[in-house]
Amino acid sequence: MIVDLLTIKDTGLIGTIGELIARLYLHSEHIGAFQFRSDSEFKYPFLNKKQTNYLKDLAEHGPNWCWDFIGIGHAGKDTYLIEVKTSRPRKRKHGLKSRWTEGARRGYSPEELEKAKLLGFKLLLVNVQLIENWKFEVTSREL
Repeated sequence: MIVDLLTIKDTGLIGTIGELIARLYLHSEHIGAFQFRSDSEFKYPFLNKKQTNYLKDLAEHGPNWCWDFIGIGHAGKDTYLIEVKTSRPRKRKHGLKSRWTEGARRGYSPEELEKAKLLGFKLLLVNVQLIENWKFEVTSREL
């Protein structure tokens, strides 16, 4: 079987590849990235109680309500909620969706982002652009 990653329709596979690349990028930026898992019992020792409760609340709403990674900055100074967006050539993604469709969440509301910031999280969007010949470009920005 031969798979062309530039044309494959499996967005889950593309997203997983992007998350692996993003993790390498975050490491180079001295940010430890831990995958957000709703079944992990929230044992993140670098989070305070309010942050932990916030993440538990998000997890109760299902996987579409969760960030890709929880991060910790160098020397434990900053905590991050990290979203990764991966795109292929000519299909660039630059931001988070903020629409709601038929009651299903399709992005982060401005109120949700503000609440996370008030709890002390830095919000980081990492864009991974897949390019031909096994190349990629990674950019990031704080929200």
